[in-house]
Amino acid sequence: MNPELVRGLDYYTRTVFEYQHESLGGAQNSLGGGGRYDGLAAALGYRPTPGVGFAMGMDRTAIVMRQGKPLTPPAPDVYAVALDAADELYVSHLASTLRAGRLRVLFDPGPSRMDSKLRKAAKRGARLVLIVGPEEREKKEVVIRDMRAKTQTSVAEGDVLSTITAMLGSGG
Repeated sequence: MNPELVRGLDYYTRTVFEYQHESLGGAQNSLGGGGRYDGLAAALGYRPTPGVGFAMGMDRTAIVMRQGKPLTPPAPDVYAVALDAADELYVSHLASTLRAGRLRVLFDPGPSRMDSKLRKAAKRGARLVLIVGPEEREKKEVVIRDMRAKTQTSVAEGDVLSTITAMLGSGG
């Protein structure tokens, strides 16, 4: 997260993103990027239409691919899981709170069994899994599973960020 990121065009609103690879070095390390441009259509004389767009440098991507260096993203600190479709908005809110706390969070909203979601979290290298089902949502709690220690604990919603930060900082 970088609140100072500028993509060179001033029509982006709220969200701007950029993909970089360290092997490209310096100011030319961007593989691509984009963002939201909610006001662009209106500025061009069309009806207001929110949008998102991106561009990718095929030449730079090809260079990185030829080097054989993986383009995989870093492992998330937290893999956030909604057990029920009704829990997705709640988990999305929690994930946003954690991201605002400068944590890497991957949100898995799709319908799957819990063991499948835990396998996905392990495959992505997530250190912690945040789990919310109907009971947790009703109590305004979450379950935090430590993938290394194979333990889990219930935490009040207001304590999620501080608990996760402490767990990540302690290494266990």
